[in-house]
Amino acid sequence: MELLRDVYCGSCLIYLPRRLGGGDLGRKARGYCYSVKRGESAMMAKVAMHIARHRDKDGIRGVLGEDAALVPMPRSAPSLDGALWPARMLAEALVAEGLGAAVLPLLE
Repeated sequence: MELLRDVYCGSCLIYLPRRLGGGDLGRKARGYCYSVKRGESAMMAKVAMHIARHRDKDGIRGVLGEDAALVPMPRSAPSLDGALWPARMLAEALVAEGLGAAVLPLLE
């Protein structure tokens, strides 16, 4: 079996928890994050389109592209068939925007 030589990864949607404040910008960021956590498909598409508009920036270009395999992180609770999996939904929206070749749910 051949091992991967390099693995690149990235993260997005970091927000300031309510207990730390953040003012209006913090509230807006939490709202976006909660919409993603609830699996709102319109928000998934909005986030994917935003990332696609910035696809030529170094941080994005280093982890997303037409040949990238997107491996969504599972939720903290064990997954049940048909359960909400926002990270997978977001990965699928990114692939729809041409920011990945496939979604591979490899993690449990």
